[in-house]
Amino acid sequence: RDHVLFVEFPDIFESFRKYWASKAGNWWAPDSMPDTQAIMNITRNATMIGLEDSRPPGHRGSSAFIVVPYFANTSKYEALATQRRDYLVGFVASSELEKHPACGTCALVHINNSKLRNRIFDDLYSGCAADECLVHDLSQMSNFSVGKRASMKFLTAHVDFGEVVHNSVFCPIPRGDSWSSKRLFTAILGGCIPVLISDAIPLPFAPALDYRGSTLRISEAQMMSPDFSLATFLRSQPPR
Repeated sequence: RDHVLFVEFPDIFESFRKYWASKAGNWWAPDSMPDTQAIMNITRNATMIGLEDSRPPGHRGSSAFIVVPYFANTSKYEALATQRRDYLVGFVASSELEKHPACGTCALVHINNSKLRNRIFDDLYSGCAADECLVHDLSQMSNFSVGKRASMKFLTAHVDFGEVVHNSVFCPIPRGDSWSSKRLFTAILGGCIPVLISDAIPLPFAPALDYRGSTLRISEAQMMSPDFSLATFLRSQPPR
């Protein structure tokens, strides 16, 4: 491999000219910008560092990818894992999501992301006792917009995600608009035990770190099973 590149999402990087031309018009992509093939000649023979490589395996060439964490504000989200927590589960999210342009493999899955999130909401709404779980579907807010940035969704819904992760023992982590989700890192900082419900979630430095002792994992198929209860499952787990 002849390059080391920082590339958040290789799919977008490789199709940069085509993607932004469709969004902003051809004026945004000057003639001097390399075409897609020229970029792929580099990326498919490079070691890349970024958030997620969701290109199909046949589109990766001989490249290697090292997953690093999303940025999360330590001063806002960091908290002791041993502090008092009032809720068993904290889950604040949107059940309606846009298709992510950087996720080439997302179209290959059999479980629709919105259906998965709706299943989580239904489970927690029906399975949690009164005041046992902190659950809000931002899509149900009157001022919700699918295209709005996640931080703005929380602000306009008057929801403090920091308070959610600080006051909950378990935090479900389904797919975001791609396989990864920034909420994983806010949960870790906030001392809320991540419950991974994304079959292909990229975990930073996974070859060197063992996540089994600090997370729970539930397959998407198990979550969608009518015989499975997320609330009951988490109630049976030790809190630490």
